[in-house]
Amino acid sequence: LNQTPVVSSVSKVQAKTLFLSNQLQTKNVYQVFASKLFKPCSFAKADRTSTYRQYPLRNIKASAGRGRREFSDLDKSEKVVKGGRRMRRTRDEDQEVTEKDGASNEVKSTPKSKTKKDSESASPGPVEKRAKKASSAVSEVEKPPEAESSKEGSEQKLEAASAKPAKPKPARSVLERAPTPRAEHPPPGRRFLAISWNIVTIRSLVNKQPGVLTKFMETYNPDVICLQEHKLQEKDVAPIEAELAKLLPHYTPHWTCSLEKKGYSGIVVLVRKGVGGTGAPAQATLDAFLKKSPKVESKQAPSETSIVPEKVTKGMGVQEHDQEGRLITLEYPAFFMVFTYVPNAGEGLKRLDYRVEKWDMALKSYLKELEAKKPVLLGGDLNVAHLDRDIWNVEAKHISKSAGTSPQERASFGTLLESGFVDTFRHFHPEAEHCYSYWSVRAGNRSINRGLRLDYFLASSCLLPSAPAPA
Repeated sequence: LNQTPVVSSVSKVQAKTLFLSNQLQTKNVYQVFASKLFKPCSFAKADRTSTYRQYPLRNIKASAGRGRREFSDLDKSEKVVKGGRRMRRTRDEDQEVTEKDGASNEVKSTPKSKTKKDSESASPGPVEKRAKKASSAVSEVEKPPEAESSKEGSEQKLEAASAKPAKPKPARSVLERAPTPRAEHPPPGRRFLAISWNIVTIRSLVNKQPGVLTKFMETYNPDVICLQEHKLQEKDVAPIEAELAKLLPHYTPHWTCSLEKKGYSGIVVLVRKGVGGTGAPAQATLDAFLKKSPKVESKQAPSETSIVPEKVTKGMGVQEHDQEGRLITLEYPAFFMVFTYVPNAGEGLKRLDYRVEKWDMALKSYLKELEAKKPVLLGGDLNVAHLDRDIWNVEAKHISKSAGTSPQERASFGTLLESGFVDTFRHFHPEAEHCYSYWSVRAGNRSINRGLRLDYFLASSCLLPSAPAPA
């Protein structure tokens, strides 16, 4: 071109609008404002369709006010100058475009009376036509009102083309929990009530929701409750223990904390105060716990017959496992009560080998040692869904690759049961469906009861009656 047009202040939206509205039709203009999917695009005008090649935006930045874009004549190799980088068309592309331009821009024949020189000056050639079109494109950009109207029309077309009818989300059905009636609670002195609760940080429960804890304890009035995953370090125990003393003055806490990681695992066992193990009759079976008796008020004060442990032991005596503060044993006159928070296999099952080959084996050995002296009760978050009916979506493909539902963890738990322990819930409710203890908060699954049963109470087989207790 005799004069090289320079576009230096075209915004991305305006330039895109001009292209979409077919206002830039010159074949020697690069479409620098297109999307990053570099596909050829076509613009129809009158009796012909012109195709332009899109060049990578990583080499030609389209931000307004940064550098400039120059368009040279077709008889030379076309260049795009931006930030010191250049892009050239290949010789074949130059020749092909030049031939097409020559064919489509032939000069019409002039009257014989005019000379060749006059005809050339009267009829503009292809170069002048391209310069005129490029100049008109620049002038169009400099007209804000028209550009805005073109922009609005183009955006409306784009929105209409890209708009897709929104598919209504299917309503998620609620999985109804099967009825699992409990026996009426006998009065203290004739019962032992233990509760396991994974609270996932005790600070939130004590500082922000103290009423939840006090109401729960008043309702059930347990002999002992284990709060798992408190996530405290030993130096943080004192202030929380002081708050617990205000909320639950009739309970004595026993703590174990993780020494390896901060803000990780840990359990606390709250034992109701009393006169000691001699204050309540020794019990050898769970028949006494489950035997029906008249109802009593749940808000009664602790009595002198409250059963308390003779000894409290932290850990199982193996340093590798005791560093994470996951186990506390209470020794009563007639049995052992063991609370534990079993390690999770982790994301991607990265701790699966430790969980199955080390922890589970050590826990089974420890329980069998205790059982050689007295019957054993084991309670807590065991982080495993044993049976298919303990998993709401057992047919899902990811189940076998997820922590708590992997075949290895489920088989290992089965081995523990085969060694002489009984899943007390399944003993009394073997066919109960949709009875879960964990729900994904992120997925909002609790309201529709889609979860896993990860929390258990196991008992030595000698503690259980021969037949399920009546409803």
